[in-house]
Amino acid sequence: LQDEIVARIVEALSGTLPGTKPVARRRATSLETYELFVRGKADIAQACESTAAGRDLLLGAIQRDPLFADAFAWLAHGHRVAWIYGDEPETLHRPKAREAAQQAVSLNPKNADARWSLGLVLAYDGLLAEGIGEVEAALQLNPNHADAWAFMTDLMVLDGQPAKGIDCARHAMRLNPYPPAVYYWFLGLAQYAAGQYDDAVTTLRREGTRRQGSQRILAASLAQLGRMDEARAEARQFLAVYPDFTATRWGRVHPFRNADDRNHFINGYVKAGLPL
Repeated sequence: LQDEIVARIVEALSGTLPGTKPVARRRATSLETYELFVRGKADIAQACESTAAGRDLLLGAIQRDPLFADAFAWLAHGHRVAWIYGDEPETLHRPKAREAAQQAVSLNPKNADARWSLGLVLAYDGLLAEGIGEVEAALQLNPNHADAWAFMTDLMVLDGQPAKGIDCARHAMRLNPYPPAVYYWFLGLAQYAAGQYDDAVTTLRREGTRRQGSQRILAASLAQLGRMDEARAEARQFLAVYPDFTATRWGRVHPFRNADDRNHFINGYVKAGLPL
């Protein structure tokens, strides 16, 4: 009875809250399933590279409800993060990310999370234009989807449009009054790509954002400003947490449209003292 009441409330609100759409298909079938989903999503959203715990929780939700599109969408995102930033073989996670994202869209093509998740997988699988198109589709379904705007920042940088990326990140922050650290990570990424190194340093030195994977971009920004002692200190701290990082591998897995944009980051990393 409690689950039925929750479902009716969500259905009623979906037609009245600004920026929401009617639910095209059912969500979780039980509160227990939804709890697994929320915990798994939170683990993946906060992870820099290891998403194993979050993926396990989402698989538990999917086992309970094989038609739960949101769980498939975030499972795809977890595999994509592991493939791009993790220390496990890329071949382990890349096909799983693609399969989960396609399943999410197949279950509910009007699910914004499913569309942006597929968009990121496609983009990093070498189909950047198609990936951007999927994230745009997510934003057409829900123009107030803050996470989709934040992830579009990343794709705009890869597409050689960092100014648009900065606008996307700022818009995401306006939509979410309590933006997670990754929003600042994406903003700093776009500011570096645009050559706004002072702004990138300010953004990436925010408490809660700094000691993450984004610290490599902070180190590169400081190096580009000629603040070499600070840059190398940040690089050393970054390598203490991510000892296997190389600029070459980072460049290989990030599908920049233009080689010069990729080299701009690689040169900054190496200048700061990170290994080639």
